[in-house]
Amino acid sequence: MQKRLTGLILAFLILSVSVSAFAQILPPISPYYSDTSLISAGLSIKNGVAGCDGLVSPNSSTKIATVSVRLQQLVDGRWKQLASWSETASPGSTAAAGGSKAVTKGYSYRVMVYGTVKDANGNVLERTSCASNTETY
Repeated sequence: MQKRLTGLILAFLILSVSVSAFAQILPPISPYYSDTSLISAGLSIKNGVAGCDGLVSPNSSTKIATVSVRLQQLVDGRWKQLASWSETASPGSTAAAGGSKAVTKGYSYRVMVYGTVKDANGNVLERTSCASNTETY
């Protein structure tokens, strides 16, 4: 009985070490987009001012990207929008938007970025989104 228990514990330890070693080898998983080559969200809070930015790039020179950047504050378990900025780029270019906004101490904040990629005729090809890290001030 003791040999069996020792064998099970040893097998469990080997398996857990193998899984954690394998997990360190794999790259992080990110969503696959067919018409968007880049979407990113950034947030930094310094001296009570949140700096917010977002980028969306189409994957071809004929597609048009639009970005919407939204600063959000966590209030009573819900994300409340404080400010927003948006921009539409020329075909093939990266759409970039952002700005700054004074924030209140004692809350958590994030930036949500929403992207849209359209064809030359204005047809929506893809909608994407991503969130920045949450920052507590």
